[in-house]
Amino acid sequence: MKKIVMVLSILLILGGLGCAALSELITPAEIDRKAVCYAEDRGVAEPNEFDGYPNLAKAKKLGQYVESAYAVKMQEIEQAAETEELKHSIHAKTTRINTQAGIQREDMLFGETGLLSLGLSMLGAGGFAGFLGLMRKRPGDITKEEYETAVASAGGKTSDELTTKQRQFAQLISGIGKFVETLPPPLVAQFKSTMNEHQDTDTQIAVAAVKKS
Repeated sequence: MKKIVMVLSILLILGGLGCAALSELITPAEIDRKAVCYAEDRGVAEPNEFDGYPNLAKAKKLGQYVESAYAVKMQEIEQAAETEELKHSIHAKTTRINTQAGIQREDMLFGETGLLSLGLSMLGAGGFAGFLGLMRKRPGDITKEEYETAVASAGGKTSDELTTKQRQFAQLISGIGKFVETLPPPLVAQFKSTMNEHQDTDTQIAVAAVKKS
């Protein structure tokens, strides 16, 4: 009778243990708490599911949970990527359209046959049309030769015919440039920003030409 009771007790215990083998429940194994948090954060593992005695059965289950958590996360990333790709496509298309429209307007204003060029010609100031091309460049990209050509076309003088005041202006710009090179980058940026705010286009062009020379 005692043997029957013992056998029934063992069967009841094994039945309550589910699919895990008794040897797996007895064999100790390390349970990585970070892996547990990884599974819990993605809703795969229940809180406190891996508390208690750390055994091989729990280690195996945690491994399965980690793989499931990874699959869940990758699905989220894939969905997020699809959403981001759609947003990017919409914004990039809008930006391209707006940029192209802006380029067309720039050409209508500053192009060789643009409104400003035609307007200057009608006013008898066609010589200044050369400056319109320089206005389509960044001041730092304007070469000395380009500036001199624009000045000459407007009836100005070449660098060999500079007046005393013009030479003094060039020397002043050169001296300021040397001084700016000694300043830390934040102050240089602030200085350039302040100067740009107080210079019209002609002055910026002139300063750029002096720097090139």
